[in-house]
Amino acid sequence: KCLILGCGPSLSKINEDQIKKLSKDHLIVTIKQSYLRFGEYSDLQFFNCNNIIKYERKKAKFICCSPDTQSSRRWGSQEIDEFFHIKNPAKKLKDFENTEDFFQKEEVGKHLGPGIMVEVVIPLIYNLGIKEIITAGWDYHKNEQEIEHFYEELDRKKFGNPANIPYRGENEESIENSGKINSFLASKGVSLC
Repeated sequence: KCLILGCGPSLSKINEDQIKKLSKDHLIVTIKQSYLRFGEYSDLQFFNCNNIIKYERKKAKFICCSPDTQSSRRWGSQEIDEFFHIKNPAKKLKDFENTEDFFQKEEVGKHLGPGIMVEVVIPLIYNLGIKEIITAGWDYHKNEQEIEHFYEELDRKKFGNPANIPYRGENEESIENSGKINSFLASKGVSLC
């Protein structure tokens, strides 16, 4: 079992007691700034080249996925335990005729999502053999506007390489990807909610 904590606004509805309880029998995955709230329970911490901050080691393994190289100065003194380099040119999930090809172990972290959840988090969790995946903070909306987070927008502007406003159609593509991922995982006996 696995609980994935993203950075969407719904994460603000989750409290520490809930995570502490789930951490007893779930792999806890944090993405980017969700580590700041729940790092003490995190087993795997994922980040990329947007909204960069330095994460202090607690117990989590630090996993980075980026088109930048691991030796890039962008990471500064950030510890990185595992690095996935996105190919150039990279394909997106929507470019794969067969979703299973995107999820092959040797393809993890080599393609664009959009979004780190699609690029590396869910493919890696799937390849670990997890059969039950719960997500919180993986929020999308159909409007073409900035993606909201559980933290204040002013905070985001203080991060290294703040993420841009989504490109036209990115939110819609992300929603379509989540449906495609859910269908694929269900066909493999994996529950995603």
